[in-house]
Amino acid sequence: MLKVRRKSDGGLKSLPDRIEALIDKVGKDALRSIKGFTPIRSGRARRGWTYEGERRPGWTVSNQVPYIERLEAGHSRQAPRGILAPTKSTVRRSLSRHGRLRSGRLTR
Repeated sequence: MLKVRRKSDGGLKSLPDRIEALIDKVGKDALRSIKGFTPIRSGRARRGWTYEGERRPGWTVSNQVPYIERLEAGHSRQAPRGILAPTKSTVRRSLSRHGRLRSGRLTR
């Protein structure tokens, strides 16, 4: 008779916490990046960005400055590509740097 048993080291219990921490870290990297790509004249648009973590895994980065959509549309020489496209690329790199979710597993 052969028995195979897998001992749990508690790693699975911490997985949701690790995933949530990764999501939060990527969100904060997104905020830092989006501020960096925001054109600056008076600084109002850059200061207008806010980060809000949610109760469930996730986050929201928003800006209530009235002209932020014009800046996103490329109406600034400082950001002709807008703000979100370059931020999206940076967030993708950040995700690969901090870890990846593949097939339900968190890997580094």
